[in-house]
Amino acid sequence: MNHIHMVDVHVNVSEYNIEQLRYLVRTLKSIYEVKLRSDFPNRRFVVAFNDKPTLDPIDYELTFWQVA
Repeated sequence: MNHIHMVDVHVNVSEYNIEQLRYLVRTLKSIYEVKLRSDFPNRRFVVAFNDKPTLDPIDYELTFWQVA
């Protein structure tokens, strides 16, 4: 599966600020959307982030896939 857990980006951190973590994922989501559009202008992609404030930090992940 093509996904990134945001807590894996922050190694050796025992506690996470959820708002900062969500902000980081939203920013990365925008970056992925722009980069995929730039690199593959004739293809469509979905970039998804489960942006719910009540999730466990390990559940914040970013994924993308090509739309057929």
